[in-house]
Amino acid sequence: MNYNFTKKMVAVASIVGALYLTSCGKYEEGPEFSLLSKQARITGTWTLISVEGDDYFDVDNDESLEMAIEKDNDIIFRMKETYTYEGETHTYTYSIKGEWDFSDDKEYLEIDIDDEYLEFEILRLTNKELIIETSSFGDNGKMEFEKKD
Repeated sequence: MNYNFTKKMVAVASIVGALYLTSCGKYEEGPEFSLLSKQARITGTWTLISVEGDDYFDVDNDESLEMAIEKDNDIIFRMKETYTYEGETHTYTYSIKGEWDFSDDKEYLEIDIDDEYLEFEILRLTNKELIIETSSFGDNGKMEFEKKD
């Protein structure tokens, strides 16, 4: 067998093995394997598409929530609510800025907004889908986000 070919195969196997060990499935709902790092997958703008077990957010046509997670650990929540009062439609928008980080084991998303700390267990993290769960709002709230960009 060619020595250079064997050497190249060992190098390729080492790289694939390293990627597999650093990107293996950690989250309850997956994925089992990803070539992207957890930070690369979580950064971007996420739109809330569903909420289970939590009355704090009401995801429907009149209300929306976006979460922009940036590489420099900034996080921005944008909320938009449209309602009708005395026959007139009003739209109320606001945003809140804070900081985010992973827990040491990368199983939790930790958010600090004006010294108010929230912790979300990450159940699923792909490049396009994020499912988190928290008890920060009372009942356990399972939230599903879809990446916008």
